[in-house]
Amino acid sequence: MSLFGKKYSKKDVEIRNILNEESRRLEKEKVAFEAKVAGFNQYRESTLAEFAEKNQVLEKEKSDVAQLKQKYERQMELIGDFTHEQKRINERIDRAISTTRSIVWRHRNDSVLDLDTTNLVNNWKTIEGLSDISNKRMELFEFSVAPGLFKKLAEESVSPYKCFEKIYKSINSGFDKEARIFRLEGPSYASFRTKRILPIAFFILLDNAWKYTIPDKEILITFKESEKNLTVVITNWGPWLENDEIEQLTQRGYRGKNALITHRDNGKGLGLMIAKNILDACGVKYQFMKMPCTPITIKNIKYGLFGVELNFSPIQVSNSPSL
Repeated sequence: MSLFGKKYSKKDVEIRNILNEESRRLEKEKVAFEAKVAGFNQYRESTLAEFAEKNQVLEKEKSDVAQLKQKYERQMELIGDFTHEQKRINERIDRAISTTRSIVWRHRNDSVLDLDTTNLVNNWKTIEGLSDISNKRMELFEFSVAPGLFKKLAEESVSPYKCFEKIYKSINSGFDKEARIFRLEGPSYASFRTKRILPIAFFILLDNAWKYTIPDKEILITFKESEKNLTVVITNWGPWLENDEIEQLTQRGYRGKNALITHRDNGKGLGLMIAKNILDACGVKYQFMKMPCTPITIKNIKYGLFGVELNFSPIQVSNSPSL
């Protein structure tokens, strides 16, 4: 056999045919192998994508669990805060009801001809005022659980003077032996448009002063009006506070070292923190401060004059106390 002028033996041709056949076989195997590699790579990419997706789901679930845990802890804090303040309100209501019951009992059983209507009316006003505070406290709790709704809290015009006057009388009601001396210096006929929950902060501040003040020292509430502003300052004698303690008063759980001595089992360090949050939400500027005084010592405990300044702006002013 000849090819391009060259002569090949039969054996050479057979060898060439075998080599060509082997070449075609190897080419087919190469194509098949490349197809397998491509399939493997596709499977690997698919597996990695699936793994990444599952890992992403797992990370999200872990994040969801962390968020749920955080939400649960926050709600438990809110429940604790609500319970703490509601107990103080309920204690006042119980005292007022007990006093009312005593007045009625004496009239029925001691043959008292004249019913003490003045005290009955005062106690009725106390219960009514505290019930209103209690409702507002519940409203604050409900909206605190759902922060997104917090901005939708109902608003109303609040008269700080009238609120403080009503609250201090409610706080003293039923506590004849533990009553504190409150004095209001004003008067003030200003009103302040804000969220309905503001009186809760007033209650907390006065209740705090009532708890810590020296029994024979007055709690003074002064009101100073200008054209567009009202400044209210609450001062009372209480356990001495250092400057660094003043700065920490609104932190959760914080109590001054002297307060821990005088009222070890009466307080959790929540009141002023809650009051601060309410004042912030209501747009009231505030300052906790030590007032100029000569410290006094009672039973080895140092006492000083403590103040809270509240600033309301803008206000509406009237020459009549009807606001």
